[in-house]
Amino acid sequence: MNFRSGLKYLLRPQNAVALVYVVMLFASWRRWTTLIVDSGREMDLPFRILNGEMLYRDVHYIYPPFSPYFNALLYRVFGVHLDTMVVSGIVFSILVVFLCYKIFRKLMPPVETAIATSFVVVLCAFKPAGNLIFPYSFAALHAAVFGLATVLFTIRYAEHRKKLDLIIAGLFIGLATIAKQEFAFAGAVTVTLYLIFLHRTKLGAFLVDLAYAAVPALAIAVPVFALLFVNIDRQVLMNDCHLFYTNIPESLLFYNRFRSGLDHPIASFVQMVGAAAIGVAFTAVIMYFSDRTGRLRPKLIWTFAVSAISAGVILSLSFQQWDGSPLRAVPFFLLGAMFIEWRRRSRQIPGGEPEKLGVVKGASFPQFHPGGRRVVFGAGGDGQQQFWVLENFLPKSKEK
Repeated sequence: MNFRSGLKYLLRPQNAVALVYVVMLFASWRRWTTLIVDSGREMDLPFRILNGEMLYRDVHYIYPPFSPYFNALLYRVFGVHLDTMVVSGIVFSILVVFLCYKIFRKLMPPVETAIATSFVVVLCAFKPAGNLIFPYSFAALHAAVFGLATVLFTIRYAEHRKKLDLIIAGLFIGLATIAKQEFAFAGAVTVTLYLIFLHRTKLGAFLVDLAYAAVPALAIAVPVFALLFVNIDRQVLMNDCHLFYTNIPESLLFYNRFRSGLDHPIASFVQMVGAAAIGVAFTAVIMYFSDRTGRLRPKLIWTFAVSAISAGVILSLSFQQWDGSPLRAVPFFLLGAMFIEWRRRSRQIPGGEPEKLGVVKGASFPQFHPGGRRVVFGAGGDGQQQFWVLENFLPKSKEK
């Protein structure tokens, strides 16, 4: 490998993400733990299990059992040492980054994917207030990996319609269920909503596909929880450990309401509207400078002005509770994207018989959608350049 080819290899987008991760790892080296608070609990739980104590009965724990017993297994194999947990956290944080890259790559070109994944590395994996190397709860880290894997295989099923992808997604939902239930709930909702979107009024096909994901999920979760109820008193699981969100202490309810914004729901909703206004304002700015024809610019100026004023007013009224980040409006943006795609699919013109396209005269710079569903290319002559998009022009593949 010569110097030029080596440099080209290092500058590949995925390698840039790896470089960012390595730099952040060394920059934060040995500064990931808070032993007095959460890290001490995460180290102690598997050690006590290794010494013969039983989770829930002898050791209080409010999450499902996967993570403490998995970490106890790591202690048994690699020794009771802080580095055992650290290396495990590094491996799982790399899995988070890898899964995010694979998901983003389904939606964006390589460079944009690398930029988005690098933000995940900096803002999530190595966030000073709660990193993924030694998280406040390994249950959250493990369940996050399982949840992201569920999303990835759901996307793969959307692309290829292979039942195996649905089965694997179901397996990861089951693993998330025995790690941290809310991640399993998010994964189950993701699969269910996509199947509703796919089949719509075809109830039979919907139920069949849903079973492909539900059966493996239940096959993992049901035996684990059944084993717990056989060996541990039901009152301990339900009332003392709140394993199924029962008998939750008022202090924990207060904290969760505060973190989720449900302590002041109207104010939280208004802040989400303000965050959406900031997102719309930034979008208007980007579209303004991208509009070469200038036809949209008057409307974009008004859109920016109204959005910026609205965001400014809301921010001034809730400065102590909201820092102005547009991320608070992510639920609105996701619902909007789902609605737009639903309408687009509803208005889609049915295709006819497939026919040979031939060679498009003057076609240049073809760009292919990562899933192979769209082709964009330039064409034209006599001084006029046009861009064409081919979509849904190939026959559906037949599964063998």
